[in-house]
Order: sequence, then C-alpha cells, then structure tokens
Amino acid sequence: MKTITRHEYMDGAYSHDEYYGNIAEALGLSYNPTDCDILAEILAQTEMKRDSDPHLNSIRLNRWDAMGLNLERLSDYKDVLKERGEINTPAVRVCIIKSAMRKALTNY
Repeated sequence: MKTITRHEYMDGAYSHDEYYGNIAEALGLSYNPTDCDILAEILAQTEMKRDSDPHLNSIRLNRWDAMGLNLERLSDYKDVLKERGEINTPAVRVCIIKSAMRKALTNY
C-alpha cells in the first residue's frame, strides 16, 4: 500500500476519502464491520443503511468524536499519522473513522 502524505492530499493529488481511507487501512481498520470493533460499534449504535447520508451526518458529531478516541488506543496510531505529516486532532480522527465507515457500508 502506498503511503499518501498530507502534502500530496493538500496538493490535490488525492481525494478526501482516498487520503483518510489510506490512513484507516494503514491502521488496520477492516472494511468489514464484523471484523473491526470500532466500525461494529458504530453499526450497533445506529440504524445506518447503504442509502443513508453519504456524509454520515445522521450520527451526531459528539458520537463520532467519542468513537474517534478509540483510535488512540491503537499502538501505531501516532506513528501512522507522523509518517504522513498529519497531526492528531478530533477532526482527523472523525475523518478517518467516517472514511472507513463509508467503505464498510459499501461492503455491508
């Protein structure tokens, strides 16, 4: 898997979902919700369906923020961000989780 840097993303070489999806993949966030605790939690606590809002805004931001904190428990989380030139913020965590969830929903 190619590592997409923040610089490449900001220069427009990659889309939002490609960039954050690349981080999600590097963190091992499976695109199968039954194999990934973080994504399974989102599905279990919501009534998400394939035809739901593509921006996943039917889930309140405070829920995404809370779920994003789970990323910090991953042993390589900060290293994956650092190698891409990214910093750890609530917005970054939400974008990573949402990108993984959108991909998972296409497989669900």
